[in-house]
Amino acid sequence: MAYIYTIFLFFTLLGSSVSGGVANLFQIPDIRVQLEAEADYQLGVVLIFKNEAPYLKEWIEYHHMLGVERFYLYNNLSTDNYKKVLEPYIKKGWVRLIEYPHASNDVPSWNAVQCCAYAEAIQIAVADRVKWLAVIDSDEFLVPRTDDSLTEYLAKYENDTIGGLRVLWVMFGTSYVKKIPKNKTMIETLVLNEGYINGMWKSIVRPNRVNPNILGGCHTQSFLEGYHDVTVPVEEIQCNHYWTRDEYYLYNFKIPRRMTWGTPADVCLTWKDSFNHETPAGDAILRFVPKLRKEMGFK
Repeated sequence: MAYIYTIFLFFTLLGSSVSGGVANLFQIPDIRVQLEAEADYQLGVVLIFKNEAPYLKEWIEYHHMLGVERFYLYNNLSTDNYKKVLEPYIKKGWVRLIEYPHASNDVPSWNAVQCCAYAEAIQIAVADRVKWLAVIDSDEFLVPRTDDSLTEYLAKYENDTIGGLRVLWVMFGTSYVKKIPKNKTMIETLVLNEGYINGMWKSIVRPNRVNPNILGGCHTQSFLEGYHDVTVPVEEIQCNHYWTRDEYYLYNFKIPRRMTWGTPADVCLTWKDSFNHETPAGDAILRFVPKLRKEMGFK
């Protein structure tokens, strides 16, 4: 039944997109060809969020610091102060805020909402002439290990056949921190993790090479003929996934949400424990902390 509902929701959202981007899902604009020669923005990112206002500033500042120029942020029925947090970035021209008021009641329906938002954002990115687009969540931080910026790293993968990169997850736990201090960043506070064993990934794609005729998933997109994606080694880049955030977020937000989707609380706690280990994977992002603290206004 959940599968049938998910398929229904896919097509419902495709026909009722708030900004009209997915209305053109089955058309390949001529600009795709032009983007092979030039782009107005080297790197953008798409995110769909719900009641995550306290975490958006750090996520935006971090990724902008590493080269992201365009943020396509989809609000999914938030009731917190997300507009106040995002207003400065909207005024700067970094963020495009899109209201996406589609409800979900389980993991399949939530995935459907996400995927339709991503499909729309990819088409908007094509129109905005964005060369690369990261498809990630607000608890995910892309961490280049061999370069000082994401744009510098991505330049190495600009060739005639690559449509996207799969960046492998590193799952982070609470580090047994009750609540992240107000004068600390999340990335410097939560350091315990699962290590390089997860095997799942998030994608950075070339929007003009994504096939608009096929609705992609939360982790992978389909590409036009002649293009493919590659899994890049963790020695080059990783995706830090702060799934639990701190203990306060885990118990007050994460577990209640997962329980409404059918995941028992004890399963969430088992996952948390498996993510709370000291491994070398926790060090990669720390070199960016001093500059991020400055961007955040911390002393």
